[in-house]
Amino acid sequence: MQQVPGAGGAELPGAGPQPPDLVTVVLLTAALVGLVLLSAVAVALARRFLLERQGGTEEVFDTARLLAQYDRLREQGQLSEEEYRRIRARLLGQAVEDGDDAHRGDEP
Repeated sequence: MQQVPGAGGAELPGAGPQPPDLVTVVLLTAALVGLVLLSAVAVALARRFLLERQGGTEEVFDTARLLAQYDRLREQGQLSEEEYRRIRARLLGQAVEDGDDAHRGDEP
């Protein structure tokens, strides 16, 4: 409630809280934008850390990208279900073998 000036502290009935001033709005907006940017940087750093920790990340992304492309071809009817299963098994098997070789130190 608002107080009436010169009325000895009397309040106006029905007067709600005052809207925030422009400075408050700008500061809150800047804080929210900063929080979003900080979160984006944290996600990027975490992703980079996890990818470096996994090792052959490019191969993993290439396999995933290829699987997605073959899945689209299957959905469009350009690949049969059986063809897709064979391709998927080969790609995933190759990715697992490549990952095992990298971890065991085997020579290709």
